[in-house]
Order: sequence, then C-alpha cells, then structure tokens
Amino acid sequence: MRGPTLDSVATRLTGDQLVRQVIQGSGNMPAYGKNLNPSEVSALVAFMRTLHSSTESPARDSTQPEETATEKTQAKAFAPTEKAQQ
Repeated sequence: MRGPTLDSVATRLTGDQLVRQVIQGSGNMPAYGKNLNPSEVSALVAFMRTLHSSTESPARDSTQPEETATEKTQAKAFAPTEKAQQ
C-alpha cells in the first residue's frame, strides 16, 4: 500500500495538527505515538513543515498572532548558537 503524497502537508496542517497526526494517526496513516520518542516526533514534524512549495506559506494556527518580520529577525538574533551552548 502506498501512502498519500506529503508535498504540501505543511500548507494543510499546523504544527500541532502534524504532531497529533503522527502520534495518533488518521485515515491511512498509522499511529506512531508508541514507536517514536518526543524528540523524534519533533524532528519528523519539523521536516514535514518544510514540505511546501516556495510560493506557499506553512499553515498556522489562526488563533495565534502572526509573527512579524521584525520578531522573526529578533528571534534569530537572540537564538543561542552552537558555540555558545558548548
């Protein structure tokens, strides 16, 4: 059996919805909650969030305020670097 195409999953489901989909499964997708630890689920969801064309934005939770370009830039500027964490 072949699974569904995932090339635009990030435009259809938010990060929280992707986590729920991976853990609980749905439709043709089996549940992986007992097979993956939390960091593996996070890594898989992070990868799936990249699966969209460059002209489309990932889905987002409409109940949460949208991050502005300035906030995104500030978040990157203040994110700890690998060197700082060592």
